[in-house]
Amino acid sequence: MQNYGAKINQRREAMPSTSGLRAICIGPLHQTRREFFHDLLSLVRQLIRTYTSLLRTTPLILFFQHSNLTAVEWAAVRRELKKAVEAVSHTAEVDGPDSYRLSSKMQLQVVRTNMLDVAMRIVEFHTLGESANPLSVEPPGQGTLAHDLSEIAYKAIRETSIPLDSAYSQLQPLMVGPLAALVLPEVSPSHLAAALSILAPVPGVIPAPTRKKSPGYHDLVCQNGLAKLLLIGGRIEGKVFDQSGVNWIGGIRGGLEDLRAQLVGLLNGAGLGMTTTLGGGGRNLLLALEGRKAQLDDNDKHPLL
Repeated sequence: MQNYGAKINQRREAMPSTSGLRAICIGPLHQTRREFFHDLLSLVRQLIRTYTSLLRTTPLILFFQHSNLTAVEWAAVRRELKKAVEAVSHTAEVDGPDSYRLSSKMQLQVVRTNMLDVAMRIVEFHTLGESANPLSVEPPGQGTLAHDLSEIAYKAIRETSIPLDSAYSQLQPLMVGPLAALVLPEVSPSHLAAALSILAPVPGVIPAPTRKKSPGYHDLVCQNGLAKLLLIGGRIEGKVFDQSGVNWIGGIRGGLEDLRAQLVGLLNGAGLGMTTTLGGGGRNLLLALEGRKAQLDDNDKHPLL
């Protein structure tokens, strides 16, 4: 029994202490709990700043639900996505002179769902530079700070009632689970169609690349990664679109320039038709009067006997 008790004591001494486990969970041995939470708060602030800036400056964002892709699968998906977008950029400049730059600025990144939800509420219901009291006459530089992490922004997202027709209320049901975001700095239907052909192809509308054209797309690792991605919607020019709306924008042939030309032609045709319709009655009346005048002139020249 004494030997058994001695073995138990030796095992207890060999086990790490509670303080040691706490230090391992917190971080490095030299980092205290206060320092850990300070670093965590700094990370949260940086994420919120990044997401609010992204939502304010990026006109096209697509949201995907992902099922924990591995690093190899993410690399394969990003490789094929970049290849497809670069193929569009190397062809004719269908969407303007800066379309070739989109491939280098495009990003597919994992986002923190909770932080993105907070950032969307801040962008939707808080305006930078607003004062807590709109009737305040305090000189510039002495008022209350109103940045994205200020108390004013916090009260705005807590006290504001969310309208049902707002962009946030439409995206809020989708902000569930792990999310990834595809970011494009410009609204380019051709580049969007190229990205959708890899991430969310639609047979007959936006088909996937063939094995001959893109053999890496049909690789097993890439297909496993794409099977774990699901397009749930997008935010384009501040408006919320579902999957069918995103596919409709990606299916615009010829890009925005062709769409603008079609719109101008439609408006010109409608205006010309309206002018013809409105002027037709006046012309008919004028012709009738001219005919009656000619008839009266003939009667004056040749009076009836």
